Amino acid sequence: MKYCPNCGLKIEYGVECCPRCLASFKNSNKKDVSFITKYKRKRIITTIIITIAIILFLVGCILFYRFVQNLKKEYEKEKNNIDINTARYEFLNTGNNIAYNPQLEEDLRDSLTKENPEIVIDYDLPENANKGIYGVGKGYTKEQVRSILGSPYQDMYDYYCYYYDGKLGAPNLNVVFDENGNVAMLHYYNTIPNYIE
Repeated sequence: MKYCPNCGLKIEYGVECCPRCLASFKNSNKKDVSFITKYKRKRIITTIIITIAIILFLVGCILFYRFVQNLKKEYEKEKNNIDINTARYEFLNTGNNIAYNPQLEEDLRDSLTKENPEIVIDYDLPENANKGIYGVGKGYTKEQVRSILGSPYQDMYDYYCYYYDGKLGAPNLNVVFDENGNVAMLHYYNTIPNYIE
């Protein structure tokens, strides 16, 4: 097969005239080869351009997908921070009636993160006077603490230690007493901070 040098139509060898444009092929072998080379070159260039365009499009799609995923992560992180702050506020700023709310217990546990692995309520500070954890607050006696939280995991002279869940990364609550046996500080923390994600 050869191609018409005038219109590019495929033509059988031996034909001396193009049936489409009536161009003559006498002594045109060199022209045929030249035309075929140019035609192939055009196809190769077109294919390369299309391939590059497809690759750029796919790269753009991947980058856009990653951008959207990062936005979602930031949104979820912000949302979780709001939820954590809400849980802490509802648990810690309970006024004079420090109620134990089991529905928020897991939220308070989730608020212990690598960045904030502990909550310390020191009742020597006036702003902590109305704060408490799990229904325990300022000035509670050892008997009151036991009636609310049960028997501690560790019963020391000046503090009780409560260990929750029995799971890896479960939080502890240390209830520290003053010399009169009243609650002076609450320390809620994760036993393995690096485990938390």
